[in-house]
Amino acid sequence: MRQVADPQRPKAVIQSTVFLPYDISRGLHPVGGCGRYLRDLGRLFDELGYRVVYLQKAKRDFVMEYDGWAEVRGVASPARAYGDLVFARRCYDLTHDAQVVCYGNLEDCYPFVRRNSFAVQHGIWWDKPMPFWKRRIQDARVRFAASRVAFVVCVDTNFANWYRTKWPSDKDVLRRLHYVPNYADTEVFKPGRAEGGRPLLLFPRRFEPKRGYEVFIEMCYRLRALGHDFDVAILGSGPYESEVRRLVSEKLGASVRVEYADFESIALYYRRAYLTFIPTLWSEGTSLSAVEAICSGCPVVCSDVGGLANVIIPGFTGEVCPPSVDAFVRCTSRLLSNPTLREQMSRNCLSLRDALGMHRWKERIKDLMAVYLGQPVRRSDYSAVESAR
Repeated sequence: MRQVADPQRPKAVIQSTVFLPYDISRGLHPVGGCGRYLRDLGRLFDELGYRVVYLQKAKRDFVMEYDGWAEVRGVASPARAYGDLVFARRCYDLTHDAQVVCYGNLEDCYPFVRRNSFAVQHGIWWDKPMPFWKRRIQDARVRFAASRVAFVVCVDTNFANWYRTKWPSDKDVLRRLHYVPNYADTEVFKPGRAEGGRPLLLFPRRFEPKRGYEVFIEMCYRLRALGHDFDVAILGSGPYESEVRRLVSEKLGASVRVEYADFESIALYYRRAYLTFIPTLWSEGTSLSAVEAICSGCPVVCSDVGGLANVIIPGFTGEVCPPSVDAFVRCTSRLLSNPTLREQMSRNCLSLRDALGMHRWKERIKDLMAVYLGQPVRRSDYSAVESAR
């Protein structure tokens, strides 16, 4: 096995507020969709010959090997999301010898930015009630960060359009915001739903209010009251797990599964599911869960928040509706009553497997690195950004 810290390999740093849990004594799984995205990005850097180092906030300083191909360095910092100047400065000092730096979220590079860098924008998270002064600070932080990195990978078109309405004169920044949709590993997420049996309605999300677990649970309650017969699976983890279990017990009963599913297990659930639900209330990009469901042939019923409608085409790969219980009940009732329509949507989902596969995502990232950073990566036959410069 090669040495993770091989000094002969050029160094690629991925800096993020969170990758592994803030307190690593609680486990070593990447946190949420963002953590999984950064894991896959690190694997891409490893394939390209880089020595991969993750920098993240942590309860205490630590250095550890991760999965045999990367190093994770925890930087003791307060747990709050963004704006910690000490964390930012320490990370800046630790990236002085990196050939390429990726900021795992755009705000992670504020206010100390390496020029040989790019950032990932995972979707607008500030579309929630917040004080005016906090919104002004967030606007300034985003504008500063976007102007300093070489380019920004945007998982949806929502962010670029928001930026354009705020600062239409920032043409140099706007031309460096590139939409690269989220992806799925099509070797893992495959079709295979068995015919017959009760339909399974699947909620595969972190247990946070913004992810809409209350909408989903109440929707299931009302659908049963309307006479629909189906099973329910709620898969995830998070700080509101006890609240989720309480609501399920009150509304749906003990037969409903509430559990954590690892990467391989959740792929099996997508294959079994009749529909997957993404009822986000705020803070959404294009949801890895939505893309994984599509690549498994499972139609998605989602809210119209963030960039979800970039990947869910109403009436083709699922339904898009306002984030309300009434709207989700109407859409879901129609699909439960019309299995032929659901099966057509499933076939439509499978037609997008190549477009949403991990291979295309990797090639797009490599193309952008070659254009903006001049990194020695192989150009592909996937459409490059001819007008990027």
